[in-house]
Amino acid sequence: MGIGGSALGPHFVAEALAPDNPPLKIRFVDNTDPAGVDHQIAQLGLELASTLVIVISKSGGTPETRNGLLEVQKAFREAGLDLPKQGVAITQENSLLDNTARIEGWLARLPMFDWVGGRTSEMSAVGLLPAALQGIDIIEMLAGASLMDEANRSTADMAILPYKDSLLLFSRYLQQLVMESLGKVFDLDGNRGTRSALYANNRESITVTVQEVTPRTVGALIGLYERAVGIYASLVNINAYHQPGKIYVPITGRFRQYGLWERYAELYPNEDLVYTVGISDYRKDWFFAQVNRKKDNGTDIGTTWQINFKLDSVNTN
Repeated sequence: MGIGGSALGPHFVAEALAPDNPPLKIRFVDNTDPAGVDHQIAQLGLELASTLVIVISKSGGTPETRNGLLEVQKAFREAGLDLPKQGVAITQENSLLDNTARIEGWLARLPMFDWVGGRTSEMSAVGLLPAALQGIDIIEMLAGASLMDEANRSTADMAILPYKDSLLLFSRYLQQLVMESLGKVFDLDGNRGTRSALYANNRESITVTVQEVTPRTVGALIGLYERAVGIYASLVNINAYHQPGKIYVPITGRFRQYGLWERYAELYPNEDLVYTVGISDYRKDWFFAQVNRKKDNGTDIGTTWQINFKLDSVNTN
């Protein structure tokens, strides 16, 4: 259960590498639509009682993931089951999800680091746990990613050469990785960023080919593009690894897309954001909706978000 890169990476690897009859069958809840979640639960039937629920959210408060979790919790209650006994949380330490899992006594809690975004987390617990449970050789995946580390340090350019149905989701995975990492409005100096470059004419293309789809080659593909994104970001002077949120900087009058978590505690040191319609500035206040508060010791705590608005009249019908 996740959204964006937290779901696309594991989904791609499952499609590419999972055996026809894996030790554990996997299903993905990557949308906030309750009907879609209910459909997945209905297909499980009696197997719900033996289903491991892995919930992935770095911040621990991603709305789509939380909404899906609420629907799953409802299904467990109606079936007379105890979700904590079957739940695994993959999230930052001391996030809202982590604290919930700790208090409720979930089966396991696995950490994510604040500098690892969902789109670059496939080689962490986010991707490796689901892969291992399906019988995929995660040691070989890591070995493939390690090959890309070595290659990026020793070669100026490279080509990897395949066409394979099982790699269908790789394009969606890369779309999330590249779009969210490199599609920035401003660079690190506050100048115009890469958005206009994405629409440039005469863009070159490459063909990537592998001889066989194996855990090692899939790990290498993921490692290759994660590193390519990081290298390209350094060339165009942007930070590929922060999350896409905007901060209004009064001095320059510009939106900035980095330092979001640190500046929340700076701008709201004592109380959480209360957004008042018609009074608050949507350009700077609105984007703090999903941000945890970073404490002096480097840990994060969950925050609340309120919206206040005035209604002149209410139709009770």
